[in-house]
Amino acid sequence: MSNENCLADIKCPKCGALEPFCIEATVVVRVYDDGTEQINSGGIDWNDDSVIVCDACEFMGTVKQFAAAPPTALDAVKMVLAACGWEGYTASDAEICDAIDWQLLRDVAARETTNE
Repeated sequence: MSNENCLADIKCPKCGALEPFCIEATVVVRVYDDGTEQINSGGIDWNDDSVIVCDACEFMGTVKQFAAAPPTALDAVKMVLAACGWEGYTASDAEICDAIDWQLLRDVAARETTNE
């Protein structure tokens, strides 16, 4: 699952947490001697260069560094393995790719055999 609102495409690059984060933001406030009030409705802003800290693992970086990359084919395979109860599977990425390659080769060979 991924974030869909103000944290869309944001994910901790260290631990994978999707929330919560502390983000250095800009807000306009009216300041009095005894306190402040926010004067722009919903105007809490940050950008790619804003500092962000993951609450879960305390990793600190910029919002740009926390931008979640789209999942790769290998990520998709790992998600399928996890969904099938193989979450603890410890094969390396290369071993998973090899297994996928062998399965593809078997599928191609089976199709060629049936087409003859």
